[in-house]
Amino acid sequence: ASGGIFEADHVGSLFRLEPTDFKEVPIWVGNATAAVGDLMRFDGNIYELSAGDNTGVNPPTHTDGAVRTDGSKPTEWTFVSTEVGIVQITEVTTSNSAEADVLETLPQPLIDGPTYRWSEGAWSPKYGYPAKIENYEQRLFAARTPTDPRTLWASTQGLLTDFEPSSEADGSFAYAIEGNSSKNRIEWLQFGRRGIYIGALGEVHRGFSAQAGEAIGPLTFDTELVATDGVNAASPILPYGDPVYITADKARTNEVRFSFEQDGSRPIELSLPSQHLGAVGFEQIVWQSAPHRQAWLRRTDGTLAVMIHDPEQDVLGWATVPIAGGFVEDMDITKSATGAFDILTLVVRREIGGVTVRMVEELATNFPALIGAEPITHANHAFASLVFEPEVETDSFTLGHLVGETVYAWTDKGDFGPFTVGAGGTVTVPEPVGRAVIGMVDGTHFFETLDLTAAGREGDTRGIKRRLHSKLGLQVYQTVAGTVCTVERSFGMPDRIGQEQEILPRGVAQDVRDPASGTASLSLPSGHADQVHVRVKPQGLAPLTVTAIITTIEEAGP
Repeated sequence: ASGGIFEADHVGSLFRLEPTDFKEVPIWVGNATAAVGDLMRFDGNIYELSAGDNTGVNPPTHTDGAVRTDGSKPTEWTFVSTEVGIVQITEVTTSNSAEADVLETLPQPLIDGPTYRWSEGAWSPKYGYPAKIENYEQRLFAARTPTDPRTLWASTQGLLTDFEPSSEADGSFAYAIEGNSSKNRIEWLQFGRRGIYIGALGEVHRGFSAQAGEAIGPLTFDTELVATDGVNAASPILPYGDPVYITADKARTNEVRFSFEQDGSRPIELSLPSQHLGAVGFEQIVWQSAPHRQAWLRRTDGTLAVMIHDPEQDVLGWATVPIAGGFVEDMDITKSATGAFDILTLVVRREIGGVTVRMVEELATNFPALIGAEPITHANHAFASLVFEPEVETDSFTLGHLVGETVYAWTDKGDFGPFTVGAGGTVTVPEPVGRAVIGMVDGTHFFETLDLTAAGREGDTRGIKRRLHSKLGLQVYQTVAGTVCTVERSFGMPDRIGQEQEILPRGVAQDVRDPASGTASLSLPSGHADQVHVRVKPQGLAPLTVTAIITTIEEAGP
């Protein structure tokens, strides 16, 4: 080369070389005199006459080996190369000299003379490699190198490793996303039912075919601006064919939906009903499709939030999930051993005996026990737990990973605890059991209703004190134990929390194999307050499922 082209980090780079001209390699013409060894071009390829003295009546079109092209003449053409050569640099000796492996045969004019028609590969040690990839329409899409942070590359359709530029409908192509700043890099790619979605720091685009009924290709690819709030680096989820992603501020969760009224896509904020949950920031989102359709979000403070989402049924709900003092560092969805359920798998950082440890924990699937497919004794609501099924009933168990921690036990004889795990990791329950789930309990876990609304004689009752009548109906299912109380809130005053009452007033270990389902009638009066809530808490590891709360609340007048 000349001009100091090569640098040390060019090793591994691809160079595409094309001759300046083809004066010495004419285009094939039919039935013309030729000699063995003559080179000719046809349809982007170069061929050498390897037999005969005539070009023949049929042009060569093969891309490998030798082919006889004329049945009446001995004309034989051997494929030599395309009109473009590709090499990969293996060593840089000087700024103008390098050694390379030939990946695509160099056309003869490149060997005979120099050329200025050369280009470097977009991916290399010098320019970096794509950070994001996705499959869509039998193409591998790659995006964001350090030098091209807003460029998208698509492979040849059906050939996921072929990225050589092409103008064919199924060929490879590159596309630079419009933007005002090169720092506005692409953060993720996600296929969807209406295209491939491109999430960047400052906006979201949808890539699609501009020709209805045609696949994406070099001549049809187009983009549409979907959202301008930007995205977090966390990969989105695709619960119903439309991406759900965390925004750049980490405080919101949006779903991209297609609007027939606007004839385009737009973002819908799913976190709007519970914006306070994103105040600490969302770091990651995964989707669990079975046994229930729900999204799990890892928060900056190490806790979890769960979102129940079904747009067809107009269902959207949010809740927080504490982790018994642990800090979730990563999570993923894996399949259960039978493949029937999706399992939420967590990497949880904990302080055990003054030492920082990391545990891989799976969120237990309690659905079979809830619907009666398994005994209720198989329910598992413990954290960092172990499940024991000894051949002979015993009262002694070993939890070496929780030495010094407070644990509870849910067994076929009932709910026991709390216990402190001994120095050797041993835990002794009050009586021998044939099955036990032993682990930590999060004492902060409870759920609370929104402000109970009272019907007013004169309309809106906000600002008017109300009270809860003594009788409260609590509809439960497969429930063993739990408590309920009132929470009264008045403007400028601290919360008044009522006395907790047992939902099922019975002793521990009674009727464990036959949990209660139905409506419990409780006496739970409240005083007068601006707001009245009902709070329900589990007891230890005993199963608790509430399906409805029936209250009678009235205004207390102006």
